[in-house]
Order: sequence, then C-alpha cells, then structure tokens
Amino acid sequence: MSASPLTIQAPPEAGAARPLSDRWVLLLAGVYCLVGALAVTFWLWRDPASRIVAGNPYDADQFAWYFRYDATAVAHFRLPALTTDGMNAPQGISVMWNTFMLLPGILLAPVTLLAGSQVSLTVLMTAGFAGSALAMIVVLRRWGASIPAAALGGGVYGFSPALIQSSLGHYDLQFAVLPPLIADAALRLATGRCGPGRRAAARCG
Repeated sequence: MSASPLTIQAPPEAGAARPLSDRWVLLLAGVYCLVGALAVTFWLWRDPASRIVAGNPYDADQFAWYFRYDATAVAHFRLPALTTDGMNAPQGISVMWNTFMLLPGILLAPVTLLAGSQVSLTVLMTAGFAGSALAMIVVLRRWGASIPAAALGGGVYGFSPALIQSSLGHYDLQFAVLPPLIADAALRLATGRCGPGRRAAARCG
C-alpha cells in the first residue's frame, strides 16, 4: 500500500543537514560578533596596555588591581585569597564583597602576566560584547527564531546601550553572556522541554 504524501518522511540525511547548517550559521555569527566587538573596542586595541575607557578610570583601575592580584596568586601556584590587606591597609578588604571577578581573573592570568592587567581587561570587554551577542543568537535560534531575527536580537542585546554604558569600568555588568543562557534553561524547565534523566540533559545541552 502506498504511503500518503502526508506520511512520507524525509530521508535521514535531510534531518542531519539542518544541525550542520545551524553550526555553520552560529560559527559565522560568532565571527561577525567578534568583528563587531573589535569595532566597538577599536580605540582600546590601538594601545591595549595603556588605554582605558574614559569616564570611569577609578573602577577600571580597581579591576586592573584585582586582575594583577589574581595573576600574582596564579604565578605562585595558588588561588587568590578571599581577603587581603594589599588594599585598604592595614584593615584590608574582603574581595567577595567587591566586584572581584575571580574566575575571569584566573583564566586571563597568563595574559596579565605577559602583557599586563589592562590588556586582560580589554580582552574581557571584547569577549563581553561578542559573547553576549552570540549567546543571545544561540538562544533565539534554539527557540525557533529565523536567522535574521536571531541576528537582530543578538546585536540589539550584545551591543545595547546598557552594555555600552556598563563598559565604563563596570566589567562585571558588561560581560553579560550568562543571562540569556540562564533564561533559556529556566524557560526550558518551565515549559517541560527538560525533565529528569540523561536524555533530558542532552536535550537541554
């Protein structure tokens, strides 16, 4: 008995073509996001070791101190202490009460040791713009948005006035990669797209 046209299924290779195409789309989107981030931070990259965003040098200096503090600890094969009297001596400070950014500081410690903490901050800012835009594109595509719509949404989010303003020394706010991913995970749990078990974890990945 011949199958109805409505029940004919696409060949297996057609189903595999879309994820491959999506990977290329996301790869190209990542390249464009990086180009956009480099364009926004162009004046910093002309001399990344000594240039900072004008308007809030005090917070930028504080972040530079934190990154040097992290890199010094890594250079001595240990994690940074969560309290230090290297600032506000002799009382010292709790770095956990401040915008310490421990993980980025540790990950960028090689850059800090080789080129200086301001270069690390410029790398972080560039990654913040590009990564935030790409994260939103990935989430929008996952929820079925078209490529132009996802690109527009990612650009509006990743290069929004909020992130541009946060780049004035507020590196912790400007690196906004996680909020779209957290919202995506929460919505997938709330709508039942994710459930218990390994298969559900694979679907949410």
